[in-house]
Amino acid sequence: MVSNQSSNDASYNHPIFLQPLKVQLFTDGGSRGNDKGEGKGQGAGAWMIFNEKGNLVEKGAKFFGEATNNEAEYLALIEGLKLVLRYKPSKVCCFSDSLLLVNQMQGNFKIKKDQLKKMAKEAKKVAAYFRFIEYRHVPRSHPSIRMVDRMLNKILDQTLNG
Repeated sequence: MVSNQSSNDASYNHPIFLQPLKVQLFTDGGSRGNDKGEGKGQGAGAWMIFNEKGNLVEKGAKFFGEATNNEAEYLALIEGLKLVLRYKPSKVCCFSDSLLLVNQMQGNFKIKKDQLKKMAKEAKKVAAYFRFIEYRHVPRSHPSIRMVDRMLNKILDQTLNG
């Protein structure tokens, strides 16, 4: 869990914090054609946003182009967080099946790769708009993770196979 601001912080009155909404964001990213480990393939990501009542309010997928699996995971998170901004929640819970992403965003793992450092910095910049944000690892078998995985694979299939 990461709390971005204390309750007595003057910026708490920023308009984005006026609604006590909690949003759940599920993301997944993947890359194809990077069979040599850290090599870059063609990446895509997908996201699903649920409101405080657990209703799906938005979903989407995007082809990113050249990216490693880990870069695609970060790009999906960044895209999802940017979309969450429009709902003006004060609390966001981000779910991912990427243990690396979750632990790096929680500050538990050091980020060694320069490109991932840049992406984590961008994700944290967007996350700073929320009063409270947390990152949770969920298994690939979670229904919402399975759905975003299908969405990202669909866009990869459409883009790479014409």
